[in-house]
Amino acid sequence: MAGKGKSGGKHRKNERGAKKGPPGGIQPKYHARKDRVTVMMRRAKILKAAIEGRNVTKAAIETGLSPKSAADQASKILRDPITQRAFVMILAEKGLTDEFLAEKIRSLLDAKQTLYFQKDGVVTESREVEAIETQTRWIWIPT
Repeated sequence: MAGKGKSGGKHRKNERGAKKGPPGGIQPKYHARKDRVTVMMRRAKILKAAIEGRNVTKAAIETGLSPKSAADQASKILRDPITQRAFVMILAEKGLTDEFLAEKIRSLLDAKQTLYFQKDGVVTESREVEAIETQTRWIWIPT
């Protein structure tokens, strides 16, 4: 009924009298299923895509999430503690434990490179020096 007050009508109206809907005025075509099995499958597919280096937004869309919200939803799923525990378990199964990764980073922080010096196309000398570029790159990654 048009004569009802703000709280009496079924639909809210804006200042021009038009019905208010969802933000942007566009109703989604579908909503992603939220049952437990579907959520677990979605999490597994997005996590697998992340591990394989694929685009997690595309993986999220393939699991039934809206293309408009897929990036945010995939990010939220990857930050979820359950997903992060699963990720750590997968890394450990592949031998990528915290100790292994720390040792790998340590070796990169101590990286060396060999420089060769030549004269008339003949190598006359070689020196092992600090690989400053590699070391600098790895200093900032853990932080």
